Amino acid sequence: MTSALKSLADDLDRLTENGNASVVETQTALTIAKLEAAEAHNIWVSVNKLGWPITAEDEAGEPVLDELGFDPALGQYILTCRKPDHPDERLVVTKAGLRQGLSEPGAQGNWQVVCCQVSFATGLFQISPLGAEDVFVPASPVKSPQEIVRETIEPRRTPSDIRKWLIRGGVTDDRRSDPAFEVFAEEAAPRLARAICSECGASEDLIFLGPPRMTLRSAPGLYGDLTPVGIASLNNAVAWVYEDPAATEQRHGLLAAEIARLATRGETLAHFLNGAGSEILQNARLAYQLSLSELSREAIKTQGDLRKAIADDTTKAAESTRTLSTAIAVSIATAITLITARSTGSADPWVISVIAGVVAAYLVTIAINGWMHLRLQRRLREQWRRRFYNFVAQDDYDAMVTIPARDAERPYNITGYVSIFIALILGALSFASVFHGNQTEEPKELEQSLQQVESKVETMPDAIVAPPGAVQHEEVDSKRPSSDADQGNSQQGP
Repeated sequence: MTSALKSLADDLDRLTENGNASVVETQTALTIAKLEAAEAHNIWVSVNKLGWPITAEDEAGEPVLDELGFDPALGQYILTCRKPDHPDERLVVTKAGLRQGLSEPGAQGNWQVVCCQVSFATGLFQISPLGAEDVFVPASPVKSPQEIVRETIEPRRTPSDIRKWLIRGGVTDDRRSDPAFEVFAEEAAPRLARAICSECGASEDLIFLGPPRMTLRSAPGLYGDLTPVGIASLNNAVAWVYEDPAATEQRHGLLAAEIARLATRGETLAHFLNGAGSEILQNARLAYQLSLSELSREAIKTQGDLRKAIADDTTKAAESTRTLSTAIAVSIATAITLITARSTGSADPWVISVIAGVVAAYLVTIAINGWMHLRLQRRLREQWRRRFYNFVAQDDYDAMVTIPARDAERPYNITGYVSIFIALILGALSFASVFHGNQTEEPKELEQSLQQVESKVETMPDAIVAPPGAVQHEEVDSKRPSSDADQGNSQQGP
C-alpha cells in the first residue's frame, strides 16, 4: 500500500507541477480537477488499488461509473476521493496539499507526508515519513510578531504565531535536500523575514529601523536565494528574538538595529543574510547582554532608592508613635488632675467637663491624623509597585517594603487604640461632671438661702418695741390674777 500511495503522490505532483492538474487536499478528502481522460483513468485505477472511495464526473457534471467511462471527447474530469480517517495524525499525499495545510490557521499535530524522507518539527506540528511513530510536544506560547511589526495593509501578512514556522534543531543538509522540507522552507522563509523587520507593507520591501533607516528587498523566492548559512542564520535569529516573551520587544529592536547598521542600500535580504547573517546575531546578543548589565546597575540603584524611601516612611511612623505617646502621657496626667479636683470639689464641674472634652478631642484628632498618614503611605507604595517596581519579584518586594512597613505601623496602631480608650474615659468624665453638677445645683442654692436666713436672725436686736395697745392689754392681763385671788380670800374669811 505504501508503494501504491507513493506512486499516486508522484503522479499527482508531476501533473500539478506541469500544470496538467489542480489539486485541493484537505484532512479528509483529495480533489483533482482539470484532468484529461487518460490521466483521469490512471488516477482512478491508482486510487482503487488503495481501496479509497472515489467519484468522478466530466465537465457537464455527469458521473463516471467505472474506469471505462472516461472519454476524451467529454473534456476534462474532476476526481474526488476520501482519505482514511486518522484522529491522531494527518495524511498529506501531495506537495500542493502540504502547502495548503501550512496555510491553514489551525495547523498542528503530527503529519505524515508521502514525499517526506527526513522528519522535522516546528513549534506546532511535526512532519514525518509514512509509518513513522515520532512523539511530538508543542512549544510554549510566545509573543506574536503582529504585536511588534508595524504593517500598513490588511489582511496582515506577518504571521500571528511564529512557532508554526520555526524549525526545531536547525537546518541540516539532510533536511535541506528533503522534498517536504523544501516545500515547508519556501513557505516559511518570507514569514520569518517579516517577523524580524520593523515595518512592512504591500510590497516585498522590509524596513529596518536603525539608525539608519534601511530598506531591504525580500523576493517571493527568498528560500531559493538563501544558502544553507543564510537559512540557518534567519531561523536562529528569529528563534533568539522570540524565545523569551518578556524580552521579545527589546531583542527585536536590537536585531533590527544591527541589520540596519550593517546592511548597504540596494542590497537584497538574501544576499545580506548569506554574508552577515551569523554576525548580526552575535552583535545583537552582545548588545542585549550589555543592556542587561546596564539594567542590572539601574535595578540595584532603584532598589537602593526603594530601601531609602521605606526607611523614611518607617522613621515617620516612629515619630508619629512618639508624638501620640506624648499626648497620651499628657492626657493621663490631665485626667488624674481632673479626677482629684472633682473629688475634692475644688473646681466647678463645668470647668472639669470642658477640660476633659478638649483633651479627649485632642487625642482623637492626633490618632486619626496618624492613621490617615499611614493610609496615604500605603496607597503610594501600591502605586510605586504598579508603575516603577513591577520588575521586582513579589517575595523580594515583600521583604524590602511590605513587611518593614507593616512592622513600623504596628506600634502606632497599638498606641492609637490606647489613645482612643483614654479619650473615651475622658469623655465619660466630662459627661459625669456635667450630670453631677446639674443634680447638686438646687441643694447648694437651698443651703445658701438657709445660711443667709440664719445670719440675719443672729444679727437682730434683743428688745423689740411693741405698739401702745398691745402694752395696755398686757398690763390688764397681769392684774387679773391678783383680783381673783383677793375675791377668793374674802369669800373664805367669814
